[in-house]
Amino acid sequence: MNDIKQTVRRYIVEHLSSADEAKGIADDTDLKESGILESLSTLKLVSFLEKTFNIEIQADDIDAGDLSSLARIETLVKARTNMKL
Repeated sequence: MNDIKQTVRRYIVEHLSSADEAKGIADDTDLKESGILESLSTLKLVSFLEKTFNIEIQADDIDAGDLSSLARIETLVKARTNMKL
């Protein structure tokens, strides 16, 4: 599997953030506090994760913190893909 954080970072840079915001995305950058994620972009990100990694994410399955940074997103994706094995 490709590097999860790099795949998600690329998607955020290309689809959800401005060039200035994208420059500072580290693995632990808080995506909501930095203004990258808001309601609509969060839904788009969840849809991307589901399609790209062949996982299902239900709103009542996750905590808001699960999508707060690239590192937390990677943990979520790994947990969901391991559940399918």
